[in-house]
Formats: sequence, structure tokens, C-alpha cells
Amino acid sequence: KSLEAKCKEWRLDVEERGCWSALMYPKKAPDWYRQLVGGINADDVHQQPAPEGSLLLLGHISLSVPMLGPAATYWVDGGVCAGRSLREQTGREIRVNFGPSQLRFILDTEKSAQRWPGEITIWVEDIRATADAFYMIGNFLGNNLVREIKEANAGGEFMLKLWDPFRRTFFQLTEAPDGWAAKIRAIGRDISVSDTQHPPKTLNPLCISDVVVPVETRAVMDGVVRFYRRFLIVPMQGAGPTQYSVSLHFCPGDGLHQTLTFRQDPDVTYDEMGEICVYLEDKMHFVRSYARCKLCGLLVNQDEGREAVEESCEFRIRCIWDPETESDLVPLKHVIRHMSHPDCPFSADLGLPDDTNEDLQTSAHECVICFEDVKQITQLPCACKVAYCMRCWDHSLAQCFQTCGYSQCPTCRTPVHVDFDAKLGCLVFSRETDIRAVEAAATTDDESEPAYDYYNCTIERLGRQVLPAQVQILRRYAAARASLHAREELESQGGPACVCGDTLQRLTASERTSRSPQEEDAAEESGDIFCSLCRNSIGMDSFFWSCRKGIETVFHPSAYGFCDSCFERHTSGLV
Repeated sequence: KSLEAKCKEWRLDVEERGCWSALMYPKKAPDWYRQLVGGINADDVHQQPAPEGSLLLLGHISLSVPMLGPAATYWVDGGVCAGRSLREQTGREIRVNFGPSQLRFILDTEKSAQRWPGEITIWVEDIRATADAFYMIGNFLGNNLVREIKEANAGGEFMLKLWDPFRRTFFQLTEAPDGWAAKIRAIGRDISVSDTQHPPKTLNPLCISDVVVPVETRAVMDGVVRFYRRFLIVPMQGAGPTQYSVSLHFCPGDGLHQTLTFRQDPDVTYDEMGEICVYLEDKMHFVRSYARCKLCGLLVNQDEGREAVEESCEFRIRCIWDPETESDLVPLKHVIRHMSHPDCPFSADLGLPDDTNEDLQTSAHECVICFEDVKQITQLPCACKVAYCMRCWDHSLAQCFQTCGYSQCPTCRTPVHVDFDAKLGCLVFSRETDIRAVEAAATTDDESEPAYDYYNCTIERLGRQVLPAQVQILRRYAAARASLHAREELESQGGPACVCGDTLQRLTASERTSRSPQEEDAAEESGDIFCSLCRNSIGMDSFFWSCRKGIETVFHPSAYGFCDSCFERHTSGLV
């Protein structure tokens, strides 16, 4: 019976997958194969816990490039498809995020691209997706970017060895061990453009796992170990009799063990080498490292004092220097930072809007809609790390309110609750907590009661908050008109101010409704126009004081204005 059952199971498998697959490819792969493809490799140091005393993080590698376009296509838009940092200086650099680490490409049009002398290994979640992407961009950057397809040593079916777009540096891309992607993504990271999308986009690249720096001889390798032991105060292990490499270890979090590996290579040459950034966790460790480097003259800026270094949480080392022979070994510049440095990815909390906006104050200077300089960045109620000028933010919320029945962030689509603060004299924004009403407004038709209630309740609430301030503005206008000098200035402005900051105009009701299709539709739907102060109906031929912005602001997202009678009462009969 057992044999008969197995034959029946095999016949069903043949019908489902075909005879050859049923015969040669079992449905359940053997353990050795699953371990190979899943990347379970006990000999891989990156799958082992980092040794005690490891440094915090291999932060970034900086390389200058003559053009930013090819770098953007290669790393962000096409091949690797990594995240692009929101903190980069637009037009001057590209910062590419790989989990908590970065590759930074600095524009220098007068020089050729800098070359990293060894390989840089990057873990991705799906190596096939990366391979497909590089085949697709071959027409733009050339078909010889993929130099070698190698056996994977971490996970996946293979490893890609790639040229960078300038054919100067080699990168190795391989899959992370099976099941590690979620742990690596849980580690703190810098904010990417993809994080501001709705919903946030999950990217294939995960982290930088290993960076190789070749050294010419074993003596140089031993000097490198002495350098890190002495100046970064780390228990770095030397090479054994049969070992030809040494590693500096980093432990940024569970699931990620990074290494900076120095490997013997008698043919190595250093040509226009970049710089590497290292983060230290302990503040006293950071200060002691600075003091030792300064004492031996290793700082790029030897005049930089301790107070300035502690305040900036950063100092720079000009090269790797052997304290025993007192000679330069490798021309690799180091940026040494304490973890409280503002660029540290562990400070980039995606879920805290307060932190988000504090970072914006120092990193963003250009409105993402109009691209004009932003003097005062709008405090956002969501977690978006982008900058809006108040004009664009206000206009976007008003447009969304007219279209969807509620306001939402134009970047992440978080529902936004709008209030007018009479004491501050401005709008304040928070996350909308009445989610059920928002969902009803978004999913039901125009005539449904929940959507209608939310829309009108919002308009009535803003009207109650705004109108007292508008009355005070009209009274101040009347008082100013009593002064001949002030009257000339006011007349040059064209009329009294609206609470939104624009100017009120005296029009007939029909002229007002014809200014925009939305206002005309609203008038046709209600059948009349009402004064926002006395709530009396206004005939279409009667005069009406209305803001020039109409409904293009969330100060007054619906019909807003005053009849002549109310205007005369609050401005002492100046009409």
C-alpha cells in the first residue's frame, strides 16, 4: 500500500510539473542544498557574532566622481536600485543608503573618478532582481559592467562582481543569508526618498558587509593592526602564520556584522583613494582616540581643539600610520565620529515627527514643490523628511480637501487635521485622529452622509476659529484708515487683508463664483451664497467682499467672504 501511495503521488506530480521535473527535482530540497542556497555558512565571519570590543558602525565611504548622472543611474535609478538620502547636498553629491551605511559620491569635475583599491561587498535580498536590473541598464552604461558571476559565500545562487559606472572600483553583490533581511532593516538607517512614498517602498539592497583594502606586505598588515589598536583603541587581532588578511570589526545591531579587511596583495597601488567614516559608541573612547591622534600629528586639522571636536562629534585622520616605525602605511583618510553626530543613521527615527522636523531645520533648504529657497520650514505632522514652503503646503492641503473631502500630506498621504491658533495667528497641523470619518470621506460617494458630515464639520470648525481673527483685522483696518498717512499705504495695497494673508476684493457674487470651477459648482449645488459673518443669503447681483485666493487655502477651503452690511459694520461704514 505504501508503494502504491508513492506511485500515485508521483503520477500526480508528473501531471503537475512534468515527467522530467518530477523525476529529477524533488519538491522538498535536501538540507545541504537549502543551506547552500539559503547562505547558511558557518565559515562566513559575517554570520558570526562580532567580537567583543568591536566598533559601532562602518558609516560611509566617500569617492569623488566627475559626473553625478552615471552614478545616479547605476546606484539609484537603474542597476542597484538603492535608496537616495534626503540629506544629500543637491547638485554636489549623491548619498546612496545601504541600511545604516552609505556610499557617497562627491562631484569633482576637474579630476577622474577616485578608485577604491579593493572590493566592496554589498548584501541584497534578491540577487536575481539585481542581475536583471544590470542587464536592463546595459544600453545606458555599457554591457561590460558585470565582470564575473561567482559562487556565493553568503546566500543565493551566485555573486555578482561589478565595475562601478566609471570602471574604477569593483563591487561584489550577494544575497544576505536567508531570513536576515528583516533583522538588518530593523537597524537604524538614514532617511531615503523611498521612505516618503506612500506606502514606503521596500528596497532590495540591505547593507555593506565588507570593505577590502589591499596592503603590499605582511609588515604593512602588522602595522595596520598596531595603528587601530593604538589610535582607535580596539582589540584588533593580528594575522596568524598561515593567514594573509586581518579585519576590523563593527557591530551596528543584531543581524549585521561588518568588517574592514586588510588583505595582502604585492601588486597593490593607491591612486586617488577616497575616505572612510567610522562611528564610535562611547564618548570617552572618542575623546581618547582624538587625543592620541593629535599627539602624533595624525589629524587633518592639527589646530582643532578638544572642545570643538566634542561639539562637532567628529575629527579626521590623514592616513594609516604605524606607531612603531613612525611611517605612513596607507593613504586612507578616516572620518571618526561619535554616534551623537547628526549624520549618524541611528538618530534618523522614521516614526517621530518632532525629530523629523528638527532634522529638516538643518538639512533641507528647498521646497520640494516650487524648488524655491525655504526661509522657514513648515512643521509637518507626519514623519516626512522633506521641506515645504507654507504657500505650497497650504495650497496642497486645500486641493486635497476639495478633491478627497479631507486634507492629507502630499508626500506620504497621512491625513492632516488643520486648526487655526488665534493666539499665534496661524494654522497648526496635527495627525487626523478621526480616522473613521476620513476613511468614510475617502471611500464613499459625494452624497453619502459620513463624507458630507466630515467635510462640512471641518469647514464650520475652521470658520469658527478664523472669523474672530478676521473681525479684528477689519477693525484694525478701520482704525488705520482714520490716519491720512496710513490710508495712502492701505490704498496702495488694494484693500483690507484677509486672515490668510492675501487681500479682500469687493465683487458681485456672480463675479466671485465665476473665478473658479470649484466655486461655481459649490454655488450651483447650494443655490445661494451666504455671508460668513451674519449667515444671510446674498443675491448674485449683490456686492460681496471675498479673498483673492478663493478656496485655494485651508484658511477658508469653502465659500468665504462678507456682505456689504457686515463689512460696513466692522469698518465703521467705509464702503
